[in-house]
Amino acid sequence: MHIKTIHNYIHLFKYNLDKERLLDSSKKIYDLVKENFSKDKKEFTEQSTLSTQLFKSYNFLLYPLDQVHDLYTNIKESFDSIKDEPKEKYYIQCWVNYYQKGDFIDWHRHFDKERKTWHGFYCLDCEPSFTTYKLPDLNETVNVYSENNLMVISKSDGDEHRTWPWEYDKPRITIAFDIVPGHHIKYDKWLNHWIPI
Repeated sequence: MHIKTIHNYIHLFKYNLDKERLLDSSKKIYDLVKENFSKDKKEFTEQSTLSTQLFKSYNFLLYPLDQVHDLYTNIKESFDSIKDEPKEKYYIQCWVNYYQKGDFIDWHRHFDKERKTWHGFYCLDCEPSFTTYKLPDLNETVNVYSENNLMVISKSDGDEHRTWPWEYDKPRITIAFDIVPGHHIKYDKWLNHWIPI
């Protein structure tokens, strides 16, 4: 359910997935990524979590575990309600941001404005925290406060964003994704990774 738009750029949605079941699935996926892909090339070089650095090695949405399909359905429903070009064929990649105490993701951007892409994340277990954005043509930063079951989707039109050091002993968990027009994906370099949305 769409609840708010910030500066005509960041869209907030609220859902009610079974948190405990999705947490269990996220932990299983994180353990699989850590065990099977930790030696892979880490594509994301800024300060971040291990499962974020390895985002090219897996797609969270391809695991047939509890609540993953429902998460996909919620992302698709949300994106369909805000996308600019309804006839465009879009594809999604998705990964888990699994923060341990002290972890954070530094300032970064996802795609160039010309590609007309989108980025988002689902707040699974991340209270209290926030993500800070530097939006195009805005002189001040914008904080989006995390609430469990909150989905955030924004354009990737040149913004930068970051999270801040996590201060608690339990993990902070979000599930992030990029949504990209299909013609921007080099299919021979992304075997079994992107899926239609």
